[in-house]
Order: sequence, then C-alpha cells, then structure tokens
Amino acid sequence: MVKQFLLKKLSQYVRTYFMKHTDIRLIIVVGSIGKTTTKIAIARMLSEQYAVRMHEGDPRSRIDTMLQLLGIDYPGNKNSPLAWLSILRAAKQRIEQPSDTQYIIQELDPWKAGASTFFEGIIRPDITVVTGISDGPIRGFGSIEEKAKEILQVANFSKYALVNRDDSDGRFAAFLTNANISTYGVSGTAEHRFIEEDSSLFGGHKGLLSSPLAPHELPIEFYLAGEKNVRPGIAACVIGLLAGMQPEAVVSAATRIKPLAGRMNILRGVRGSTIIDDSYGATYPSAMAALQMLYAHQAPQRIAVFGDMLATPEEHEALGAHCDGIEIQWLVTVGEKAERYLAPQAKAQGCQVRSFRNAMEAGVFIGSVLEDKGLVLFKGASEGIYLEEAIKIILHSTADEKLLPRQTQAELDAKAAYFVKE
Repeated sequence: MVKQFLLKKLSQYVRTYFMKHTDIRLIIVVGSIGKTTTKIAIARMLSEQYAVRMHEGDPRSRIDTMLQLLGIDYPGNKNSPLAWLSILRAAKQRIEQPSDTQYIIQELDPWKAGASTFFEGIIRPDITVVTGISDGPIRGFGSIEEKAKEILQVANFSKYALVNRDDSDGRFAAFLTNANISTYGVSGTAEHRFIEEDSSLFGGHKGLLSSPLAPHELPIEFYLAGEKNVRPGIAACVIGLLAGMQPEAVVSAATRIKPLAGRMNILRGVRGSTIIDDSYGATYPSAMAALQMLYAHQAPQRIAVFGDMLATPEEHEALGAHCDGIEIQWLVTVGEKAERYLAPQAKAQGCQVRSFRNAMEAGVFIGSVLEDKGLVLFKGASEGIYLEEAIKIILHSTADEKLLPRQTQAELDAKAAYFVKE
C-alpha cells in the first residue's frame, strides 16, 4: 500500500517537473550492457559545455529511478515514514525551484515486463541511447525477444533514439517503430562510426569518427581499454554533436572520458606487470569480451582470473571452453560456480587451473606465480566475490587502490566482515 502511494505521488511529481521545466533536455540510457559506462561518458562529454545532472549509481527500482530524475537521494532508512515524508516534500519543492540543469542523463533498467510502459506515462525523453541487447541474463522475462521489446519500447516513445549497431542483433529491429533513429558503433553499417587506426592497453584507441553531424571525419582519442568501452565513447561524441557542441570541443572532450573503476581499467602491477581490472561485475557476454581482450595483447605470461558470474551453469561452462591453455598460463577461479562449471572446461582446454574460496587466497597465489611483465585479467561478479581485493595484493602502488571498485568505507567494512566469516 505504501509503495503504491509513493509510486503514484512520485509519478505525478516527475511528470509535473518535466512539464514545468521544458528547458531541460532528458537523455535516457537503456540496454542490457554498458549502461552505466555510457551514461557517465555522456555526462562527461556534455559537462564540458552544459550543466548536467546525473546519478552515478544504478537505479534499484522504479522509485529510485524517479528520485534520480529529480536529483534526490534515496533515503538511508527506507522503512522510516518520516524519511519518505521528507522525500516527498523535497520532490514537491524541486518542481517549484528554478532549473539548475540543462541536461539530465538517466539510466533506465526495464527489469521486468511492463516497466517501460510505466515510464512511458511519465516521461518523454529527448534522446534515448540503446547500448545494446545481449543474450545475457533475462531474469523477469520469458525470452530474449521479450526483453528486447521492453528495452526498445523506451526508444519508441522517445523523440530520438541512438542505437548501438554492434551489440544489437538485427532481428530486433522489427521491434523499433520510432522513425527518428540512427546507429553508432565500429561497424561499417553504423551511421556514426569510429574507424580505429591504433590501440594499446595504456594508450587507448585512436582513430576517426565519421558522422553525418560533423563536417569531416574527426580525429578522436579514447583513453579507454577494450572495444566494448569504445562504444560508450562513440555514443558520448554523437550526443555531444547532437547537443550542438562544436566538433573541436567534442574531440577535446573525448580525451577526458576515462574508464570507470572495475570496468576495463588498466592498472600497473608488481614486477612490471599489467592488470586489466574488469572486476566490477560479470555476465557471460562481458566475460567473453574481456577474454578476447586478454588474447589480443601480447605478454610473456597471461593469467585469467574469473569469479562467479551473473550467468547460468551452461554459460560458465561455455566460458571455460574458450579458455586456451596455450594462450593462458594460469586460469584462476574464485567462487563455487566458477570452480564447479568453468574450471573443468578450462582444464579440458589444457589450462593450468587453481580454484579458491575467496579473492584474498587467490590474490596471494597470483602474486606467487606472477612473472615479470605478466598480463592479468580480473573478471567476476560483485556480491561475495570481490576480486578487487585480490588486485590489491599485486598492485604496483597502494595509492592506486582508490582506482578499484567498491572502496567506500561502508563497502570496505562489509568486505572485512565477509572475509573474517570466510
């Protein structure tokens, strides 16, 4: 009853807010991969020239999404009636206050069927960016097609939609009814296309952006590792051009788009080693992309560290089957599912495999076998895996710990309690 009341009141406030503040442009980021990275890349691009409001955290519910749209923090005590009264009062006041932003960039997660229909009655985005539709987890949906329809419904009720051409299966195009769309990516069929000329782990990606919005191909440098992180950069550049930024300003701003903690972040390790920190989270598609990135870079030693993923047993097995014993000198797993399903398949491919209960044990082992100038990939889910704690053991400098994910004091305290219990 209370939840329904909050949903109704906040829906009214959000709808009224955008009706009154017609000068604010709303950009929605939706998809099954890379939403947060894309959202933050767009915010960093537009903030070079405009006042931008964006919440860095993932929206946890419809209520949380609406609070983020209004720029109001979710209450610390969600069970306190007084806290919610204060929230509703702040939401009502937000409507009457002068606009404090020009762009709102909001991540939207259609976590179940009907979520998009709910928001269709509240907002009409100026631009929706569809980051892709992968065959990853489809919790809340009966099939990937149902999930695709839910995601693309947001694009359909937007004024304009920008769709990742590389990570969206062509068969889903039938679900798009919005005629005002364009595509981005590295594919030659994308209207807004990044043509790579050079790349390296620490140097990022250099190339040309071809876009009908620019008078000529733009020389772009993305200090981002991995092709999957280039796509958010491309989307940010296109949004910058759509927002009226000069091409030169877009080129300059692109160099300041940095990787997020735990999302293909390149760090320096002990003994001249290089760490690919992709430890923030893991699904099967993102783990496969990370593995291909590991294979793409030469090193005297490669180590792959995989924790349990947000994936099925079959997907864990499929990832293990792609682990090549010639390319990988050590395959390290953390967690029950990775040990049970991924490790045996990797062993069958000739990999040396060691499995551990927790990240701390894994980190000590990796430190003992890591060779000079080795290359180590860390990829795993967040809850109960915490691979960033293994990374700390082999970091070149403790000062770089701040670059790892989940480093707030509350998160560090929770992890300390977890490892003591283990």
